[in-house]
Amino acid sequence: MVLLLWNGDALVKSQEPTLGINYIQASQSSVRLVDSSNFSLEIDQNIKLGIGGVVWNCGRALVEFISLHQEFICNKKVLELGCGSGVVGLFCGLYHPLSLMLTDLAEMLPLVLQNTQKAALQCNELMNLTTRQQLIVQELKWGDTKIPSNIDCDTILCSDCLYNPEAFEDFKNTIKSLASVSTTVLIAYKERHSNREKKFFKQLEEIFIIQVYSQDGTTPWNYKNDSVFIL
Repeated sequence: MVLLLWNGDALVKSQEPTLGINYIQASQSSVRLVDSSNFSLEIDQNIKLGIGGVVWNCGRALVEFISLHQEFICNKKVLELGCGSGVVGLFCGLYHPLSLMLTDLAEMLPLVLQNTQKAALQCNELMNLTTRQQLIVQELKWGDTKIPSNIDCDTILCSDCLYNPEAFEDFKNTIKSLASVSTTVLIAYKERHSNREKKFFKQLEEIFIIQVYSQDGTTPWNYKNDSVFIL
């Protein structure tokens, strides 16, 4: 694995953002994702819930990255922010975390719970986490000043959480409130409005060392050439 130091530049130059997946894929009731070891999970979608109810390319990219670099998950307390369908966090359950917490707004939780129950039937590791009460689905609204006392994490996962610039400040403050000096934050994001995203990462750089995942050691990994990157 190679991590390049983020230098503040846009990762893609003058490219119009695309959806990455088509409407037919987004409107399917379920999708099946396969990790690098050929294990698959079927994940339910609900496009009526909006962006969070669909498995987008950011989620697919983060699943692929984590399956190749399980050291961020194994024996770690893992928290996912804005988990949507729960796809990223549920794949993390395969890689032996100490605990796993999936968080989102209240209206998303029924879909997350549905996928959690479905995935536990597909995977012994997830069933074991559930049985030990170490797989928790919980409401967490970005920007809340009081962080629930039961939240403790070594790794924070964020997939496609930068589509709404109006939420950037609350998102940043929530990460800041949750993270300690030893916390790793993994962000899969799609570059849409580079100037606004650059400003966000500049602010985050005051708190964290920001690095960009690269497969060749020279250029950031761009998932399916869809302007999707892992930081």
